[in-house]
Amino acid sequence: SIQSVRMSFSEKDLYGRSDASSYARPLDAVSNHIDLVWEIDFSTQTISGTCEHLVKLLRAGVSEVCFDTSNLVINGDVIVNGQIGSYSLSDHDPVLGRCLSVTLPIESQYEGNSVSILFHYSTVPDASAIQWLKPSNTKSKKHPFVFTQSQAIHARTLLPCMDTPGVKAPYTAKVTAPNWCTVLMSAVAVTSSESKATPAPPGKTVFEWTQTVPTSAYLIALAAGELEAREVSARVRIWAEPSVIHLAHHEFSETEEFLSAAEKITGMPYAWGRYDVLCLPPSFPYGGMENPCLTFATPTLLAGDRSLADVIAHEIAHSWTGNLVTNHTWDHFWLNEGWTVWLERKIASAVKGPDHGKLSAQVNWKHLQDDVDRMGASNPFTRLVWPLNGQDPDEAFSSVPYEKGFNLLHYLESLVGEAAFLAFVNHYLLTFKTRTVTTGEFRDCFVEFFRETKPLPTTPTNKAKGSSTKKGKKQPVKSPVKAGGSEGESWRDEEAHEARLMALSALDWPQLFLSTGMPSYVTADTFANKLSITALDLSEKWLAYAQSYSDALLEDKPVPSQTLAGIYKHKEQDVRGWSSQQTCIFLEDLIANSDGSDDGLRPDQVFPSEFLSILDSRYAFSKSTNAEIAFRWQSLCLRCAFLPVLQQVTDFITSQGRMKFVRPLYRLLRALPAGSGAQLAVDTFEAHKDFYHPIARKMIAADLQRAADREADTERLVAAELEDGEEMEPAAVEPEAAAEASEEVSFGGTLADIVVDIPVSVDSEQPLQDPLWEVVTPLPAAETASVAIPIQSQPQPEIQTALVGPDSPEAAVAADVPNEATTVTLSSATTSSAASVDPPASPANAVPARESPAPATITATAPISAAPPTARPSQVVAVPKKRTGWNLVPLLTFGASVAFLLLAHSRRGK
Repeated sequence: SIQSVRMSFSEKDLYGRSDASSYARPLDAVSNHIDLVWEIDFSTQTISGTCEHLVKLLRAGVSEVCFDTSNLVINGDVIVNGQIGSYSLSDHDPVLGRCLSVTLPIESQYEGNSVSILFHYSTVPDASAIQWLKPSNTKSKKHPFVFTQSQAIHARTLLPCMDTPGVKAPYTAKVTAPNWCTVLMSAVAVTSSESKATPAPPGKTVFEWTQTVPTSAYLIALAAGELEAREVSARVRIWAEPSVIHLAHHEFSETEEFLSAAEKITGMPYAWGRYDVLCLPPSFPYGGMENPCLTFATPTLLAGDRSLADVIAHEIAHSWTGNLVTNHTWDHFWLNEGWTVWLERKIASAVKGPDHGKLSAQVNWKHLQDDVDRMGASNPFTRLVWPLNGQDPDEAFSSVPYEKGFNLLHYLESLVGEAAFLAFVNHYLLTFKTRTVTTGEFRDCFVEFFRETKPLPTTPTNKAKGSSTKKGKKQPVKSPVKAGGSEGESWRDEEAHEARLMALSALDWPQLFLSTGMPSYVTADTFANKLSITALDLSEKWLAYAQSYSDALLEDKPVPSQTLAGIYKHKEQDVRGWSSQQTCIFLEDLIANSDGSDDGLRPDQVFPSEFLSILDSRYAFSKSTNAEIAFRWQSLCLRCAFLPVLQQVTDFITSQGRMKFVRPLYRLLRALPAGSGAQLAVDTFEAHKDFYHPIARKMIAADLQRAADREADTERLVAAELEDGEEMEPAAVEPEAAAEASEEVSFGGTLADIVVDIPVSVDSEQPLQDPLWEVVTPLPAAETASVAIPIQSQPQPEIQTALVGPDSPEAAVAADVPNEATTVTLSSATTSSAASVDPPASPANAVPARESPAPATITATAPISAAPPTARPSQVVAVPKKRTGWNLVPLLTFGASVAFLLLAHSRRGK
């Protein structure tokens, strides 16, 4: 049997219900109902009116109720139970905003009492939850547009609220807007016959909404502008600007089919009444937003072939996992998104076939790997349970809660069997319906469901298919998915039940929930399928072509005729009929193989520009109107410094504001070699920043600032390393002289505690792999260049030590060198390597490393390989290279190289 594991590890992490991202105190009081009366003013870009909370006190003696606000203007008094009340505002926190504390009268301070608290207030034009669009930023160009986006903690800029997912309340709203304007909300519209709204003033219309299902504040949403609707079914309607509605209706016409599939899989009816989809203007920062009754969708989904409609399946899934059952705090965000991705792929598999769900999982495995690599495998926000402690949840956002969460659920499903897991899904949703849940509660629910669900005696009617024995051998159970997980009661077969208990008892729950980095329990091959195999087979061919093409260019030889013949036999028919996800698999395999560092190659040498041009001529990726394909093609090109793509990139990132696309492309643009993209990235953002949603604008600016900060840190590092040395000037080597002898490009200097990795080889047109100096101009074949770099000598005769920071490990290089500052010259210009030791003229003993070291230099000399025929410069220039942080690997590699060369020299001396 499964042993109880409750409280056995990290109760704080798994069961913690305190929300560090909110000022609310839900153990004292919670909002039980919210009533909104708003007026939209496009001229001032504000929403103003009232917000009334009906607050329930959960214990006696609660003297104040705390709400979250940020940049809201409180107009006049706060009304408590119909009387003027008192309130206070805390100082503004840049992440959390301000705490609005309302004092309660003594007579109201008893457990279970309900208190009415009414605010008169208005928003400000730059509220982070609201984007105001000028007419020029809409499709029609005639009227302005406004929409809100409150996840994760931006609802506090829209209304005073308990801005934590752990507090859920129904709400009602009355919204006044100009007559030309249609207002939509994340609720069900009240018909004119049911409405109790007061008559609208001249030129205005009042819209009325009600949401009866308890909802977290981040799911209160509004959109208003010139809109048109088309019906899909009795409960599904598509909204968009008039000029876009026909495209949106076509693209999202499968919505009812997705919705019905979700009901069958979960075994639960859709709880929210209507399911409408609004296709927003292009600045919307997400693929979709799961606002109840009204999904917001990006126009980047309008591919014309419904190939990207899985995003709608994802938002539909949220109607059960996220909206109906909600993560209690943002630390448990994976419970919203991991579950939703799991259900989304079940929907896709039911509607389009099982390989489609597997293909989606395989495509997004790469997305997860990229994010983990970017964040760092030890980053605490690569855990499933986040350690938020006042940080902005937006900063923690990545694919981790989505894809790592999905992979955990897929793994658990594989342990218990598909039919059994679907039965648990129904139980889980019913248990936490309209409530919130923590990771610990999910885990306990899962364990207890299988421990307490008693097996049935094995009979011919309930025995699982395939569980019979044949010739003494037990056959595996393979159960098809049925509605709600039902397959009769076969999944409760006694033998299968015992096997599940055994598997679950062996689970390492801390490892599953709290480990960082990539999940260890699945691999990319877990989701292999015939669709992805087809795509990968084609990418293998192109990788082979690329290697042959690259080798020829690097060796200054013609590309083999058989390679060219193979390339040019490929045509667009290769990928015709593929899903967009298959094309993404193909391109992502190329991206994954563009890193040639193991072979000493840069991405632009793995895939030369000429090769990418040919690839594009075969498949026309640059002309694709599918945003997912365009994004991956542009990502590959930027990684490989394929500059003809720059105009496409800037057009793409300024025509839509979806963060999934714009943030990585801005980062890649910023990282182009030799700074060619840095200024373009900054200039493009500055020229278009007002186009982006406030959340996207904040995140892109932060990405660019981090890149600038890394460069500034690098410059400070180089300055610190050289501050006691000679003034650094770029030096030049004439190719003619270099062909005869190894001219040195030397920079003197004294290091204190820091010596960074030193290159021992230089390759034409290839920046050195993160060295202190780099040769930035290629040389013709057979020429050499050297770089002299300061090091420090130790007092021990046998040891020189390079330090990386005062507290870091030391890399010791054994050498028989004099007890004084030394210049060591390494040469790899021939097949035999040599190192020489030249003591300085003044015989001063070296000082210990953590004190004032004596100056010394080490000079690395290496041959320069052939440059392409078009690049034959007259001189080579060495300059200091900007660093992005400490890197011990090249330093240790250099240490080993120096040890070997000096040991060889010592032996020759003996």
